Order: sequence, then structure tokens, then C-alpha cells
Amino acid sequence: MKRFLSLLIFLMLPLCAFAEGLPEIDFDGLQLGLTLAEVKIALKDTPEYDDLIGIHPAQSHDICTLERLTAEIFSDEGNPVKEERNSDVFLISLGDTMEVAGYKAYPSWRFVRPVVDGAISADDEQAVFYAGSYSFESNFFWGDLNCRDVHDELKGILNSLYGEGVASTTTATEPYSTTKHGTGDDATYTYKFDTYEFTLWQGADDKQVLMSFCERTKLLRITYLWMGAQQMISDALALCPPTEEPAKDISGL
Repeated sequence: MKRFLSLLIFLMLPLCAFAEGLPEIDFDGLQLGLTLAEVKIALKDTPEYDDLIGIHPAQSHDICTLERLTAEIFSDEGNPVKEERNSDVFLISLGDTMEVAGYKAYPSWRFVRPVVDGAISADDEQAVFYAGSYSFESNFFWGDLNCRDVHDELKGILNSLYGEGVASTTTATEPYSTTKHGTGDDATYTYKFDTYEFTLWQGADDKQVLMSFCERTKLLRITYLWMGAQQMISDALALCPPTEEPAKDISGL
């Protein structure tokens, strides 16, 4: 698929500027907030349809909640939190590689099961699409490309679509390199930490686009989020039983 971020951008009329003033955001032509059944209809006869047929419950290591997806870190490095109840609430589909603005990326779609009549819906077709992302995560993809140049190019495109994004940076909590100098009590250490760069674009109806980038590891991700799903997610998680720690083996003590 050669479409890049085929997003419906509505030019705001001057009379509407004071009412909204924010661009419409969707994920490659898909409206965030659709049910899985509606997404399948929209993607019928496209390569992505097969990816959705293989949708599955999220695993404990998958990043699913909006808090984790928007956190200023995009791996579990330095973040021991796990989402053990993922399989009860979330569905996820990881697609095959596709072209995004001429660059290879992995798409993904995340869905949340709604609460219906006081219970988490067991019908996958009712699950609601609340986040989609493109991940440029393999060094194999880059080849001779300069990942900084790719980041800057895609950021420029997103700025042209949604206006100037809000940039921020954060430093990883765990070092990727430790160097020891000297020996014994006089030894000193030098630590190197990754720096993550983020750019956030706000859209209408609680929609967001978040670009995450780490130059050293060549990780680049663009995530489209419907923040309005927060209550739906909270309601579903509230119905999940707490995760119980396995009993420790005290035999022989």
C-alpha cells in the first residue's frame, strides 16, 4: 500500500476557527473509534484485511493503555511495569511491512473491548479501535539511510498536515553503556543514557499523533491515539480480577 498517512484534513472555515481550530486525525484513512467490524469493512480487499483476520488478545508484555502509549519511553527498558490483564481487555494486530512515505514500517492496530450490560464484551467485532502506529524498528530497514534525515522528513510532513507539533525530550532511566575508570576505591564510572525525542500533534475529538525517536538505536514510531477511549479502557480494566502472584514454594523449610 503506497498511501502515506491518507488523513482527512478539513480546512477550518474562518467562522469555525473559534469553535474547534483543530485538524481531523485518522490512521491511514481509518477513523479512530470504529468497531473492529467497521474496520474490517473499511479494509476489505486491501492487504491489511488479512492482518485483521489474525487479530489476537494482547499479551502481558504489549503496551496497550493510553498511559503507556503516551509515556515518554517506547520500550520496557527501564520500565518494569507489565500489563498482565491485557488479554482480558485488549486486542492487537501486528501487520506485515508496508511503505510509509517511501520507507518500510510495521503497522499495528489496537482495540479495546467495551463494557456491555455490566460485563466486558466477548464479541471481538464490538472491540473499538483506539490506537494505530507505524514502527520503523529494524536496522535492516534503514540500509544506507540516515534515520535522523527520515525523522526530520516525516516530522515535516506531519507539521504540514497538523500544524507545528510540540517537541520534548527525555532521558532513559537506565544507561546503555557504563565505563569504569581506575581501580579499587578510586574507581569512577561514566554512564551514557539514550535520549528520546517526542513531537505531539493535537487533533479534534481527542485525537493525537505522537512521534517517538531515538537516534542511537534507530527507533522511530508514529502513533495515532484516540484519548477519548480512556473511560472505556478504565471501565473494562475495573472489571478484571486483580493479578495474583503465584504462591511461593516453601516446601522443606
